[in-house]
Amino acid sequence: MASTIASPQGRFAAAPRNWIAGHPVLSGFVAFTGLAALSRPATFRMPLAEDAGGYMYIGDVLLHGGTSYVDVADNKLPANHLLFALIRFVSDTSSVRVRLVLLLAAGLAATALALYVARFAGRAIGFLAGAVFAVLGSAAAVEGTDPNTEQFGVLPMVAGLWLATRGSRAASLAAGAAAAIASLINPGFVFVIPFVAFELWRAESPQARPRLERFVTALIGGLCVAAPIALWLGAAGALDDMVTQVSGYAREAANGHVPAGLSPKVVRHHVTLRYLLDVPMGAVWVGGLTGCAVAAANPRLRRVALVLAAWILVMWGRVKLSSFEYDHYYYPAVPGLAGGLAVGIGALWGDGWRRRVGLACLVLAVPVWSQVVGPQWKALAVPPWDRWGTGSPYAAAYGVAAAIDRATPPGARIMVAGHAGEVYWLADRRAPTRLWNYFRATEHAKYRREREAALRKSPPAAIAVLPTDVVDPDLQRLMAVRRYRLIYGSGGARVWVREGT
Repeated sequence: MASTIASPQGRFAAAPRNWIAGHPVLSGFVAFTGLAALSRPATFRMPLAEDAGGYMYIGDVLLHGGTSYVDVADNKLPANHLLFALIRFVSDTSSVRVRLVLLLAAGLAATALALYVARFAGRAIGFLAGAVFAVLGSAAAVEGTDPNTEQFGVLPMVAGLWLATRGSRAASLAAGAAAAIASLINPGFVFVIPFVAFELWRAESPQARPRLERFVTALIGGLCVAAPIALWLGAAGALDDMVTQVSGYAREAANGHVPAGLSPKVVRHHVTLRYLLDVPMGAVWVGGLTGCAVAAANPRLRRVALVLAAWILVMWGRVKLSSFEYDHYYYPAVPGLAGGLAVGIGALWGDGWRRRVGLACLVLAVPVWSQVVGPQWKALAVPPWDRWGTGSPYAAAYGVAAAIDRATPPGARIMVAGHAGEVYWLADRRAPTRLWNYFRATEHAKYRREREAALRKSPPAAIAVLPTDVVDPDLQRLMAVRRYRLIYGSGGARVWVREGT
């Protein structure tokens, strides 16, 4: 088989066309999407978790003409809200459709990673990187199939990295736009900007523009994303609210406090070696960094191996510098881990397709089986609604939403205790206040007063609570002065409807 290592100039060397024929990018996307689908069969009918459910509710508010922060409060950045408004538009209240959108995003992210790695290491290694990401990106250990900011955010992050390598005016513009989108989805994704800047600096191709022009064009691309969003929020008077709502959450985390309503898997009290090394899929991290080290010994692979190693370490550091963490916070490291494994295998596999396939299977069989195949196989043995665990509040939200839909007219306002935004989304109902999430209201005294006054002025037609939440003081006071009757109770989930509704 012909060599697939790229020249030092980054242009593809002669490469076999058997893995992609005719339209290589499209063919690769189809292959990666298929691999991702085969790696997550137990997830498509699972209920959405609370984060995704809340974002879907925010997206619904935006689709009905609302504006982030002034019409629906949240601590995330506006590009995330716009993203989920688009997802809400195409998926309605179907969790299956939401997960199919995430599947497409995973396929696109794998394609971008394959193109990036292939830019320096050749098509075969690039394809392997995309395939490894498509599979390991479905791992339950990093909640790879949960539609959250991390799982969607890797797409613009990796796309920006690849586009920056091309150096053309259009690619530089798109690279800047992609980096801005990622940064405006989640502030933790701003770490992609130095990587994009580095690739813009060293871009080499026949279409590459002068270095200064590349940077200026990328900056313009970022402004083309950020400026319209700022104008949208500014026209609605939402910028001050955005700063207040986002900073309240961030300030708590920066001060070492766990924001209200969260029960993270790990809380950092002090730095220890055990804490620093405690990561999900630990063996994959070892394999990814080892692969980068092996590939760095090869001058033709060093240019990509060092970047992938830096990516892994930066995405690890952004989590470990926080005062608390969840497993899905590590998901942005997966493209680096997949790329590291691929370039490490590619540095050793030599010529001949049997040798290459055999080495890839030898290295990847255990992590793929333990992190993807095994968990999916076990999950398929239980009903979809129990795959989050028996008695999961995410499954309970469906029964609660159905009860509300039967007992209240379309357009009725409801209030859900705690932060179970998925009930609003599933029931297709709105809250009578922008402070639908009780814990966001507790971060600021003025918001507490605003929420209490709004509930007194516009009592909701229904009040609901999921098994893991309790009826908060505002709702308790409301139920003490207004007549509500219990119409639904199951496994700790309850729904009350106001008399006369």
